[in-house]
Amino acid sequence: VFREWHRHRTQSYNEMSARYVPLPDENYIPSVERLMLSSGTNKQAQGTGAALSQHEADMFRDSLVSAYRLAQNCYEWGIERGVPKELARLPVPVARYSRMRASASLRNWLQFLTLRMDPAAQWEIRQYANAVGALIAEKFPRTWALFNTGRTT
Repeated sequence: VFREWHRHRTQSYNEMSARYVPLPDENYIPSVERLMLSSGTNKQAQGTGAALSQHEADMFRDSLVSAYRLAQNCYEWGIERGVPKELARLPVPVARYSRMRASASLRNWLQFLTLRMDPAAQWEIRQYANAVGALIAEKFPRTWALFNTGRTT
């Protein structure tokens, strides 16, 4: 999701550096429901057209866990033996959770939300966009009300 978020070049970012702190061993594992979600309206999410079964979804999730474990073992092995941290992290998957700070003007946040709360946006980034929307609604209720009025007309 960070790579999708980072496409919004109107924001300023600061991501947790793996050179200074150990990477947390936390990786995204999609739910079976997410794996089996119909992708008829999202061209980016379309697969081969084959129907994924519950068993195959479970197998995929198990494979992810195994791959993540292997990557973490390689990372830790490298760190323990003195491999530079920026090289030891090479096997870490893009599914690894990270931390970041992003700052932007309110207008830019609303543009981000216009794109990322859209039903056609990737499901995972929509979850983060909804959380950002809740923060904006709390801090800027009048703007949020106007923003939502503009989205429904």
